[in-house]
Amino acid sequence: MKSIKILLNQKWAKDFFNKKNGQYFPQKKIINCEVEPLKIYLNYKSVVVKYRLELLDEENNISEKNIVGKTERLSPVGREQNSNILNDYSTTKFLRKQGLKDIVPKPIDYLPLFNLYLYEFIPGYFLQELSVKQKDQEFLDKIPDIVKSLKRIHEVKVKKKDKMIRQDRKQEEKQWQYDLKLIQQYFPAVFDKTLLWIKACRVLRNKYRKYFDNKVYQMTHGDFYSRNILVNIGQIKLIDFSNSVIYEPLNDVGNFLINTELMFEYDFHETYRLLMEKLKDIFFQNYFSQLRTEEQEFKINYFILTNLIRIIAFAAMREGSKKLSNQPSIVMEKLIRFGEEKYLILN
Repeated sequence: MKSIKILLNQKWAKDFFNKKNGQYFPQKKIINCEVEPLKIYLNYKSVVVKYRLELLDEENNISEKNIVGKTERLSPVGREQNSNILNDYSTTKFLRKQGLKDIVPKPIDYLPLFNLYLYEFIPGYFLQELSVKQKDQEFLDKIPDIVKSLKRIHEVKVKKKDKMIRQDRKQEEKQWQYDLKLIQQYFPAVFDKTLLWIKACRVLRNKYRKYFDNKVYQMTHGDFYSRNILVNIGQIKLIDFSNSVIYEPLNDVGNFLINTELMFEYDFHETYRLLMEKLKDIFFQNYFSQLRTEEQEFKINYFILTNLIRIIAFAAMREGSKKLSNQPSIVMEKLIRFGEEKYLILN
């Protein structure tokens, strides 16, 4: 795998797209290329970049095309087939073939040499921006369309020949072990607490294993939250299928709810609980065709906690890299407070 930094080099980008010109933009010539970094994470561990291309056709008409490139470093034992970036590319291609072209990006290419996925840029704004700008009612008004898009993902029929990744107990355990490793390494002060919650999840998973029948698992987004939801001319677009798997669809619901609650707590500190009640009412009315069952209620609360543990692990890595892990952290204190609350609800 080549260095990620080269993807941000304007000369490299122009040369690259010129070489791929016939494949990507037939009968057009690239006359200019500008590079705009959108995200650089943990010293170039992952990068998202936008390439703004000016194209000239045979009649000398100039047009513009914006391409997004996303990549991440593979671990030393990583292989192409284990790449989340490749999964994003493959899943997006699959969903478009299933008729979801209106809600997912148009993939262009996957380059193993850079572990790079290229897709057409979608103009618009992230759903998160409505919360940041204190537009709570506008946020709530988007929920029905958001749920509709999510249900379309969940309703996609997947056959064995499609070779989509399937989540199982081993993968869940592997994720927990990875989360604990990050917490122990970067923020050990919260390790015992999160270990307690994971042990409780294991017990409950075994006790209610009839609720987790993998024979009825469906297509899932895998990381469904406001930063992966784009509003484009009133339409909802979904991006980043890096973690998409065949799994329990209510995991997407739990992930969206806990991420939104954390966001609301920050942006609408005084009223976030009331806002969350309103959001849940709208979300559930549009997602479920009838009243939720005890099983569905349990699984939503279960996935709220498991996704919160994943968020805590990510935050531990981020916070631990900024300061000594034994020092207080407002972010971690808030996350642990939320964890204690969700743990009590689940139990």
